[in-house]
This record gives sequence, structure tokens and C-alpha cells, in this order.
Amino acid sequence: MNLKHRHIISILCLLLCGLLGFVACSNETPEFPREEEDGNHIFLTFQATLAGISTRAGEEPVADDRVKTLRIVIVSQGKEEGTENAAWVVEHNKTVSWGSQLSNKYTFEVAPDSRKRIYLIANESNDNGNSLVGADGKPLDFTDKQFIPDDTGRVPVDNYVFDVSTSGYSYTPSALPMTALYEIDVPPLNKFPDGKLTYPDPLYLVRAATKFSFKFTNQSKKRDITVTGIDINGVITDQMYLMPHVNKKDDKYWVVEETKTDGNVTYKSLDLEKDWIDWMGYEANASQSGTDNKWLTDYKVPTSVTSTATVDASLKIPAATDAQPSPSAETSNAIYLPESKTIKGGSNPLELQEYSITVRTKERAVGGTEEEVKTYPSKTLPHLASLFRNTHVVVGFIFTEDADELVVDVIPFTSVELKPDYGLEREEFTGYIVGKDENGNKCWYDQTENPTDPTKRTPFYLGRDDNASFVTINSKEYLLVYTDYERTAAKLDHFFEKETRKKYLLTAEGITGYKPVKDGSNPWLAFYLNDLRQRVWLDSGGDPNGDADAQSVYAALQKVGLNLKCCRILYEWDRLNWNQVRWDGKSNIYPKYWFDILGNRYPWSEGDTDAKREAILGEWVKYLK
Repeated sequence: MNLKHRHIISILCLLLCGLLGFVACSNETPEFPREEEDGNHIFLTFQATLAGISTRAGEEPVADDRVKTLRIVIVSQGKEEGTENAAWVVEHNKTVSWGSQLSNKYTFEVAPDSRKRIYLIANESNDNGNSLVGADGKPLDFTDKQFIPDDTGRVPVDNYVFDVSTSGYSYTPSALPMTALYEIDVPPLNKFPDGKLTYPDPLYLVRAATKFSFKFTNQSKKRDITVTGIDINGVITDQMYLMPHVNKKDDKYWVVEETKTDGNVTYKSLDLEKDWIDWMGYEANASQSGTDNKWLTDYKVPTSVTSTATVDASLKIPAATDAQPSPSAETSNAIYLPESKTIKGGSNPLELQEYSITVRTKERAVGGTEEEVKTYPSKTLPHLASLFRNTHVVVGFIFTEDADELVVDVIPFTSVELKPDYGLEREEFTGYIVGKDENGNKCWYDQTENPTDPTKRTPFYLGRDDNASFVTINSKEYLLVYTDYERTAAKLDHFFEKETRKKYLLTAEGITGYKPVKDGSNPWLAFYLNDLRQRVWLDSGGDPNGDADAQSVYAALQKVGLNLKCCRILYEWDRLNWNQVRWDGKSNIYPKYWFDILGNRYPWSEGDTDAKREAILGEWVKYLK
């Protein structure tokens, strides 16, 4: 995923179907059945695993990673000469144990020189023991005949539709239906001297559901907010194909590539040289290297009326404070829905899709008693071009100071490890969203920056390494925040004090607390009101590499012998002295005071040399110079 202008998680949608490889594979040697007398068989071994496992090896699987039951059906058609139209037969149809592993190996005795269809169907019953049901309310039939093509070549189970709107079956995270269908060719017996064939690639189970997670952040200092409801608009809520119905063009699968350039998004179709499920694995890995998103949009859903999925909530989010600038709350449970396909209007040959979110709240002014019931205008989920099965959409809403502003971040197709709460991945101390810059480096985004246009947010780099490590400076711990990956002193943008959680902004107003009298093109040259409401002038010594004003200040101060640039120090002048130095070119005139980046104010005499200032700053010098 190209994260040049994206902000994680952390939604934006987040795809569960990234193939993360063998996570906790079984290392046990399978037991082979006893050989039959005619010897016309082989032993086929394959590994079954989940598509997009969100836990690490050795950890307990999260709820929707659990496989309670697994049905394996192997259907065979002979390939030897003269059997082009040979009948399909079911060689195996059995439910096998899965246990606590995230992947398992299975061995079956099968006929050689044949074409196989391997069906994997997990969790055909829910937590209450109720089986998957069709539109008629009856349990789906998984007997042998349902896996054999009929006279028209159709396989009944391929067109099964299960219903999630009846009392007979409902989605539960610990019993999500998962399915897979693989077709493989088994060579003749003479190709296997030992009678054994191990399929080289894993067979991936794909969750027959989509998933939505929500996290809300309150940046307003004026109001407490309670989220009372969420509407997901344009989705299917009642039924879904059991097996994926992915289309082909010219016998190839194809996807849509999303490209973002300078805030503009374009789409084009790409042919896949591989099976769609294998492509998902590649896409999940590619998303971590900064590539653009690709979407599978050409698939079928059952005939159904799209509607609105309504989620009741009671998420209380207090107003922001200086100590807690980003209070947040998130839904405790994810919302599971069938896959959908709501096509955007207008000319749309790529079948791009569009979905929206509506949020309802109760809001109260800080210190007030009256509550206002609000419904925010629906917001389209950006960059969500498809809602194919096994897709995880992670949505982050941000309430800003302006009550009418609502920011939605969606992060699609990423294999970033998910936390159990499935919220956007955030740095714990700052609340900044974790993402990647245009070069694929780990970075963080402040979601309050450009709240109406997330594409213009600055990538920040926390701490002295990618672990966002605190540093100890003069016996206190700080989290330094830079605007370059190399974390150079000149690019230190702001920082936090760990003990007090105070955020230090390296602006004139942020350092001094003084209020600007007027806005200037360069904030360092504006007039300010000090604590006594007197006008003062603030400067940092100018910048020979800055804009015209900064260069002019630097030249003027150098002309009178004031080499003031040292360790991001800020100087305070009264009007008379500033004019005498800046405009009249008089020497032997100095600022009244100077500030360090912590906002400490010192008389000029305590810092009239670099050595004096550096002695006061102590260990800060090595991070500022």
C-alpha cells in the first residue's frame, strides 16, 4: 500500500485475507493408511491453513481465526486415455479434527492420474449448534451427491446460498463459515515410486464474511460525546454464497489497481497470472512495501437488496484536554456481514464499489447538563473499491473542534498485525496512527493535522528508532518527534514529556505561551503579547537558508555581530531594541531574554555566549545541535 498520504491504523479498510504464510504449522508426521492389495493408489498430503491469520505462532487464535469443524471433500475424475468424460466420484467426505493449531496437515488415499477438486468447509454450524441454512430455512446438505456435477455441469454446493437473517443461523466470530475450493492434477502412479504426493502449497480457508471495526477519537475540548449508533450503508445483510463466485475474463482472473498521485486516484484493470487466492497472499505482502492497492471487483453475489446495517452503541468519549489530547473509544465487538457489491453510479466498467457510514451521537458541552442528539451526514468510505469476502474494514472517526467535521480513515489490503480489539494501530502514548511513508519506512500520523484532508498529513518519526523509544535527557524521559526518517536535529518538530504527558510545540507561541497580536507570513517575525500584555518581538536568529524574511533577519543580526543561532533558542526583544538592531543596524544591543525549547525564560546575561547556553541546556545539546 502506498502510505505516502495514508494513515494507519492502524482504516485504512484492513483486509483479513492477506496470506501470511505458515503460522504455527503442524510439524507432526502424518500417519499413512494401510496399503491396498492392488496398489493402485497414492497418499496425498496437503496443508490446510487460514487466509490472513492475525495472531502469531504460539498465541491463542483470536475468535474469527478459530476452526471448530472442518469438512474435507475430495472429488475425482479419471484422466487416462479414453476417459475425457469420465464420471466424477467422491473419494472422501469427512469431518476432521482441527484442534488449536492455526494450520494442519492431512493425508488421504486417492486415485492417481486424475483431476481432483478439494473442498474445504469450516464451521458449518455456529456456537449454538445450528447448521448453515439456505433461503428456505433448511440446513444445507453436504452429502456426496451435492459435490457431483449434474447434467448441466453445475455442482450443487457451488451455488449454495446461506442465510444469516434467520434465527436458525447467525454470524458469530468464533464460528465464521470458511471455505475453499482447489483443483489439482495428480500424475500417473509411475511418477511416485514411494506412492506419496505432498502438495507444495498450502490450501487456504477464506472467511465467508466481511468485517467492520470502528474507533472514535474526540479532539474537541468543548464537548463530551457519546456515540449511540452506526449505520453501514449499501451492504447486503441477509445472505451470501457459501463458495466464492469469482469471475474470469479470457480464462484469467483480473483485479483493479488503485494508483494515488498527488492526491489524485486512478484505477486500471490488471490480469492475474495466478489464482485469485494466491494473488491475495502476494498483495498482503506487497502492501507492506509501499505499493499501490489492488482490488478484486469482478465477483458475483446472490440476488439481494442492499440495505443498511445498524449497530447500536454506547461509546462515551470525554472532551480532549492538554493531558489527554486524543481521548478515544472503540466498539468492543466487530460487525460481521455478508460480502456485498454496491456498484458506483455513472460510467464504471471496472465495477468499482461505494459504501458509506452514518454516525449518531449525543453531545454535551463540558460542564453542561443538556444533551444534543445529532446525526452526522453520511461519509463515503474512501479507497474502499470492493467489499469482497474476508475483507476487514477498519474505520476511524475523528471529532474535531468543529462539530460538523468528521474524518474517516480506511486502510484496505494490509497485512499489518491486528490487535485483538481490531482498532486502527496507534502508538499508545501519542495516539498517532502507525503507517508507512512513500519510501516504505515506518512512520506515524497525527490524525488532527488537516482533519478534512488526510492526504496532506505529515509523516512523523517517533523516538530515536522505529520502536518509538523514549530518551532520558537531564534525568527526564521524552519522546522526540521528527519530520525526517534520519531524525536529524534540524527536523525535530515537537516532543512529549513522559511524566506529565505534556506536548511541547516548537513554535514561537508553543515555546513562550505568548499570543500573537497579528498573523504574519513568518510566525517568528510577528508581534506577541507577553504575560504582562506588553508587545514583544520574537526571533530565533533568522535562517540563511529560509525565506526572504528569515534571510533578512539573519543578515541584519550578523551585521551587528549577533550570532544568535544556537540549539533552537528563541529570543525576546522589546520594540525599541528590536528596531535599533533590525532596522537601524546598531551594535552592542541585545535581547532582553531567551527561551529554551522547554519554555524556560532566562535573562540575556545568562546566555550571552554559546558556552553559557549549552551549559544550561545540558544533555539537550546533543539532540538540538
